[in-house]
Amino acid sequence: MKNNKALKIFCSMLALLTVLTSCKKEVPNIFNMLTDVELEYKSTLNQGEVYVEFTAALPTSGANSTKNMSKIELTEVGSTTPARTIQLTSAQTKSYNSGVLILTSANPQTVTYNIKVIDDTNADITSLVTITYPSGNQVVNNPILVTEVDTKTVNPGDNVYLDYTLTSKKDMRNVVFETFAGNAQPTRTNIVLLPDANKNNYRGVVRINMTRNGLSRYRIYATDVLNAFIGDDYKNININVSNDHTIITNRFLYAPSLDATNQNPDVTSASFYSITTGETFNYTNGKNNSAKIDFGIYILPPVAPSVVPSLNLYTLNNPTNPMAGKYDFTDWTKRTTVFTPGITANAKTVFDNTLTSGLSIQTEALKLSSALNRTSVTNIAAGSILYFRTQEGKYGVLYVNGFTRDYLNRWFANIDVKIQK
Repeated sequence: MKNNKALKIFCSMLALLTVLTSCKKEVPNIFNMLTDVELEYKSTLNQGEVYVEFTAALPTSGANSTKNMSKIELTEVGSTTPARTIQLTSAQTKSYNSGVLILTSANPQTVTYNIKVIDDTNADITSLVTITYPSGNQVVNNPILVTEVDTKTVNPGDNVYLDYTLTSKKDMRNVVFETFAGNAQPTRTNIVLLPDANKNNYRGVVRINMTRNGLSRYRIYATDVLNAFIGDDYKNININVSNDHTIITNRFLYAPSLDATNQNPDVTSASFYSITTGETFNYTNGKNNSAKIDFGIYILPPVAPSVVPSLNLYTLNNPTNPMAGKYDFTDWTKRTTVFTPGITANAKTVFDNTLTSGLSIQTEALKLSSALNRTSVTNIAAGSILYFRTQEGKYGVLYVNGFTRDYLNRWFANIDVKIQK
């Protein structure tokens, strides 16, 4: 009896399972849902291809600023037939950025182009226009091409190229370029507004000037007319930039006592700093290490006990000794490091996100070359940066994290330093 009952239950369950199996629907794999877009990155140029990139701009003032550019012709030197004619839009009549153009030549290794600018009266106004080449060269015939296959390692300052082709079953409208760098939020830029002729197939090129040390990730994807994501073919580009700078963080410098004298100097406060080694020194061990010392700090008596004194910096090479009467540097070696004044505007953002390689530090420092000559800097605020150039010609930047007193009532500065290798 029991066996018959068990058999009936088994048969019922088997029948139910058979019904459920016959009704089962295949669940789609969510990782294969967005397959409308195919994205291909090129690892080499096609035969005869070169890249050309330029900008053209009319003066922003004066009589010639009223001119309007209408079209631009690129003609290979030695030819009379334009290789490319660019009709400018109303938004491009004063300034035009070509982006990276793909041209073909029978002589790709030696080709150059004449660039001719025509105005809206069909007159040649090339002589009035300033033409520049963002990559440093008019023609690039041996580019560094990067694909999704592996991580490419390049040097700071290198230009790398993403030569991509998007093919889509759905109509595309925009091409978006996305950058992931460090811990910063990703940036997204619509780099191409596609005409109808290219809504299902488009080839373009992105040039990236590599200024950030370390690994960065890039992505190109397509969106539709509503700016909705269509696809990226699940491909990312990874590029590593060789490190060319050193970061030294969390260094403490203590201002000498205001009561110090030559007869009774403050021999314990580590007020001297070596940029190249990251070491701090006091007056006791400073003399024997003075060939390393780039600067020292000091304070002046505040106008009132409740007022924070000013933080000041000096080099041993300064024409006058701001510590005269307290320290004697007669027999010390004097390095010739120079500084800019302190800069507070967006200092932390610039230090963290702009000055990300030795090359970028040098580039920004040279923008202030006329001020990069100080051997003494006064009234340095916490949260400021100072660019410097060492005796060896290395550029760097110093960030003042804070300036306050410790539990022993000693004034100290906490600093971070970046310097070229």
